Amino acid sequence: MAGASSRKFNLVILDDYTSSFSLSSDLRLIARLLLGFQSLTQSQSGGGTLVVRLRHPESVITAKILYMLDTLSSTVAAVKPRGMLGDAEDPGCFYVIAQNVGGGPHGHKVGEVVEELRKLWWKLVMRVVRWKSLVGSVGSDVKVEGGGVEGGIEMRGTGEIECYQRVLLPECGLKEEDFDFILYTDELKGSKSDYLVRLVALGEMVWTRQLEMILMARNNRK
Repeated sequence: MAGASSRKFNLVILDDYTSSFSLSSDLRLIARLLLGFQSLTQSQSGGGTLVVRLRHPESVITAKILYMLDTLSSTVAAVKPRGMLGDAEDPGCFYVIAQNVGGGPHGHKVGEVVEELRKLWWKLVMRVVRWKSLVGSVGSDVKVEGGGVEGGIEMRGTGEIECYQRVLLPECGLKEEDFDFILYTDELKGSKSDYLVRLVALGEMVWTRQLEMILMARNNRK
């Protein structure tokens, strides 16, 4: 972490080409956000620009992350370049561009957000440790790599182990309530939520591009 925060940049791009949803991808998401916030320039005149690859703006977790970036930054936009239409394995992916991070209405809370993300990363690691203790008795090879946010999760196994993974992985991964430090789910989904309209506006291009991909695939089959 010390090395990650020692240099500051005006632009930080956080990409991830892994289409599978797993413990490792959840950990990478939190690690990328952490490294991004800590690598951006912060000054009285304004902060840097953060570009993050996310998935499915309609999901609660992604919606909360968008809300977080919206309140921390001066401007936020969601884009899905036409070049991403060929990503059939991950059709819901898109990029969010947050400009002047730290210059938004809650920009002064960037430090608090970083601390909460750090706690969340370790919470996920501990879930993995508990999961390992549950499946270890049947001979799985589950290893937590690294001691910092750069670490990852390596999982190997077949047969019974794969069955255990399918059952237990959802219990170990990110949950909607993990991001309650940003916004409670009831507040996001509630009839009085002011952010739903904003969320629809952010996701419009993503959904339009997904529709284009569906139509393109249909035409290719003709």
